[in-house]
Amino acid sequence: MRKNMRMANKGFSLFEMVLVIILGTIILTGVTPNYVKGLLVKAGEKTALDINTIQEASRTFYIDQKRWPNSVQELKDQGYLPATWPATNPFNKNYTISSTAETLTVSTVVQDGAQKAVASRLPVSVVAADTVSSTVGSYDIGSGIPIGAIMPWPSSVAP
Repeated sequence: MRKNMRMANKGFSLFEMVLVIILGTIILTGVTPNYVKGLLVKAGEKTALDINTIQEASRTFYIDQKRWPNSVQELKDQGYLPATWPATNPFNKNYTISSTAETLTVSTVVQDGAQKAVASRLPVSVVAADTVSSTVGSYDIGSGIPIGAIMPWPSSVAP
């Protein structure tokens, strides 16, 4: 009779189930923060790439139009960015453009913890709370050389 009882009880014991849940929790506790950090870094890299794309399109717009664009939408409407290009970052926040006569600034709000990932991939950037901004200067239309550009110079000059 005892043998038949063991054969009928083929499930897991409560102890085994609790042990599996505890081990799973320990493993997930170690993996989840690294996974989330990886997602933030990738989203930050994409955001920085998008800001660079907007800046390059704006520079081309500036050369052609002799002024900075008023918005990302204007860049899309004029064909400087693809019409299907999303004007939001991976955190689902809009990119904004502001400008003076000499400079253009692209800004966007990013998720807390991603500011450093975005700013570190931009040549000139400012972080204020959850907003990252990057500024570029205008080209000197006459020479085609950007204002403030560092130019390589040969080590010796011919007489």
